[in-house]
Amino acid sequence: MGYRGLAAAAIVLAWTGGAAGADREAGPAGLEFREVLAKSPYSREVAETGTPIPPEAVRVFTYEGGRCQDLGLQRVLVGDEVIGVDYGRSGVLFDRWTGRVVRRVTVADGWPRVRPAGLPAAPDSTAPYTRIVDPGVVNTSYRTDEKAPEHEAAATAEFGGRVWRALQPTRFLRESPTRRPDGTVKAVESWNDVLRDLDSKAFVEAAAPGGETVRYTVAQGLASNIVTHLVVAEGTLWAACVDIYDQGKKEWAPGGLCRFDAKAGRWERVETVAGRPVRWATLLQAAGRELWVGFREGDGLAGDEIHLSMGASYGRYRPVAQAVVLARCAEGQWTAWARDPIKEARVPLYDAVAGQRMGDLPPTEVPRKLTRAGDDVFLYSDTVPRGRWRADEGWISRLNRVTGQWHVFDASRDFGAHVLCGMIPEKGDLLATTDRGLHRWTGKDWAFMDTGAPLRNPSIADVAQVGKELWVGYTHQDFGVIGTQGISRYNEETGLWSCFSPQEIGTATPVQRIVPMPDGSVWVLFARRDWWGQFPEQPDYPTEPWNALEGLGRFAGGKWEFSVKLPGVSPPSRDRGLPFSHNFAESIGIRLLAGAGDKLFIATDDAVYEGPKAWKRIATCDAVWMQATADGRALEIVRSLPTEKGHSDAKLERGRYDPATGKVKFEELPADAPDAWLLQNGSPIVLRQHYGAAGPHGGGNWTLLPKRTAKTWLVGDLQAAPRDDHWMVETPYAVWIISDGELIRLDRSRLKEWLSEKRD
Repeated sequence: MGYRGLAAAAIVLAWTGGAAGADREAGPAGLEFREVLAKSPYSREVAETGTPIPPEAVRVFTYEGGRCQDLGLQRVLVGDEVIGVDYGRSGVLFDRWTGRVVRRVTVADGWPRVRPAGLPAAPDSTAPYTRIVDPGVVNTSYRTDEKAPEHEAAATAEFGGRVWRALQPTRFLRESPTRRPDGTVKAVESWNDVLRDLDSKAFVEAAAPGGETVRYTVAQGLASNIVTHLVVAEGTLWAACVDIYDQGKKEWAPGGLCRFDAKAGRWERVETVAGRPVRWATLLQAAGRELWVGFREGDGLAGDEIHLSMGASYGRYRPVAQAVVLARCAEGQWTAWARDPIKEARVPLYDAVAGQRMGDLPPTEVPRKLTRAGDDVFLYSDTVPRGRWRADEGWISRLNRVTGQWHVFDASRDFGAHVLCGMIPEKGDLLATTDRGLHRWTGKDWAFMDTGAPLRNPSIADVAQVGKELWVGYTHQDFGVIGTQGISRYNEETGLWSCFSPQEIGTATPVQRIVPMPDGSVWVLFARRDWWGQFPEQPDYPTEPWNALEGLGRFAGGKWEFSVKLPGVSPPSRDRGLPFSHNFAESIGIRLLAGAGDKLFIATDDAVYEGPKAWKRIATCDAVWMQATADGRALEIVRSLPTEKGHSDAKLERGRYDPATGKVKFEELPADAPDAWLLQNGSPIVLRQHYGAAGPHGGGNWTLLPKRTAKTWLVGDLQAAPRDDHWMVETPYAVWIISDGELIRLDRSRLKEWLSEKRD
């Protein structure tokens, strides 16, 4: 078998055998039922202890990819034998030798509180989070009640028996640039305004244990007072100083690379390396005894705008760059390699609003991190951050130091992803994080570390029972694509997953509604998500299927038909007057889809139609919600009746349509009715979760089960997604608890006391 085979076998035994229990924290783990002792409209009295759910009665399925800000570097831990990844909804341990999954930990095991050895520690949500906002300002998120230090460090290093720190005023972006001494707000027009203000307040200090503290600024030779990197290499201390542009002189003034002269006690600027002028040094890294510097070469500034709001920074800062340079200093000798900067493939938000095209904008590629592997050097770079809401493009490129050739890896082609998030060199492994998960460099290509997770997307739009299967449709409820589209299918008898790909269906548009019919056919509404943002929505990634076809799809006889023609259905005749919104399938006229008996119903902005054999109008109204009645024979409709003030002051009416008689009757829904606000303002996905077959169950860590006997039960602790609303779908086989990126299956046959109808 060999050493690696034996090691892998030992790991599997260790992580799947009885010894694994020793890794659990003290106290109850996994899911349990707890009885509700008393209930009021505002609170519940719950039993202090509960009944553990047997492991064989529960299965948890999760999406194991994520947003770049979620699947960050702190979520990956490389050990001697395993690689542990925190996917948010689950934790997965991979064997380092084979890349196979040796253990998955979910909410059924007590995740995220229970963390076996090898997995990263839980993120501390109360700890301050520090990042450097380009072009070099420290931004830390302290709690409002937390006493923050006077200064915070952008970089630290130990050199010459002293601790060196590059310091900036705390909460500078939140307070200094926008607040006058009298508390009023002053205008900030550019990043250079911010940098000049910060340059007068930042400094480097060196403190000796039990000795004096010395402060260094431009007076002691620094190229600028704003320092973002401090690195010890080649027997000395190096600093990367932020460049500041002089708009009046149209030239770069302070900034660059500096080296500390210990004999003179001063800093000296390094103007050029290997004949190349150093500007915008954003990578300063020691590799063994060598120093590596990553910088951009060029001149001028193409864009300089800033928008400040409570410390969040947006806007454009575009130094004109003609080249990205990697330079190495070894034994006092410099060597440099350069290539053209990579251009972003998508238009930044503010540039899009301004009507600028990608071809009109210079690239903003920023070198961030490198690692060596023999004669190859891998560089991770990304774009200038434009705010905390939108992920930024990242790239990994490989440089062969012998030939001088570069190769840039493509997120879609080489990783099967939309965007690269980061690069992790650790213990001889080279890992890359993407919005699809984790990849490892094999020496020839990037291998995806497949967890086997069946869900294709964390944003679950609808779940429906179709024969012996559970169908799961996805939407797109975030900035940028997180997963892929299609429909996942779980066979309740075999326990196996399969899926319909967008190619099989005929569209990559998100699902909004899945409606099974008694004749065995399944109808699906494919439409873009509801959008209520303040700015127009736009694609975040070049491979995002933004213009995929919308419409009704029909699955029957093992085949898909898309899109289904709807003779007799008139397009909407008026605009709802909702700026910057896309209310589901307005382009095709369909907003809602529902089934009752053997009839299918669609709603446009103007009317509700009955089909599917022959479509006829049954009501002229603006329907905001439709669903089958409790007995499944009739249709419940909630419609909005705008007043003279428009939709902001609309009235609601609830009606019932009986297909047997063809009549519909509406009654006014009082404005103070418990569900009035939700019906008027909630999206169909939120309404479906609230009014599903199992009824409203709220959110948080505990969810109410459908009532079966005189007793009322909660199931939890659903701590993997404590802020998500959980909703339920009941099938003859199971009760499913659904939340963002997570499906929990409770088996009816093994949990009859809680999940099956019981007559007292």
